[in-house]
Amino acid sequence: MVFNDLEAKKRLEAITHPKIGAEILKLLADEATTDHIVVLDIPLLIESGGKKRYPVDKILVITAPVEERVNHLTSSRDLRKEDILARMKNQLSDDERVSQADYVIANDGTLSDLRTKVFNFWEHFSKNASI
Repeated sequence: MVFNDLEAKKRLEAITHPKIGAEILKLLADEATTDHIVVLDIPLLIESGGKKRYPVDKILVITAPVEERVNHLTSSRDLRKEDILARMKNQLSDDERVSQADYVIANDGTLSDLRTKVFNFWEHFSKNASI
């Protein structure tokens, strides 16, 4: 419902984002003195402030063709195409997200292809991460 009403979306985000952000910052602070690699899975990280808001070193963006995203969400979450497109309309474009990313993985093949790309990325990243 909020994706079709910009004011309702802003009100909802004003309630949820500060609490979610505070929890993320607390969890990151708890890990700050360790040598752990912390992975945040935040689909709207860049929309919510990215590196300006969160003390993250690197941002990975995974892109996928719009048609594939729509097909995936209609089958896996029982969402209507119109609702998915309304949500996407309220998000940054792929070009905007990619412009702020340190790494990009194109999800343009099979699930197995994506798993391989993510595994290869993780192998490279975890070996070369600067602590």
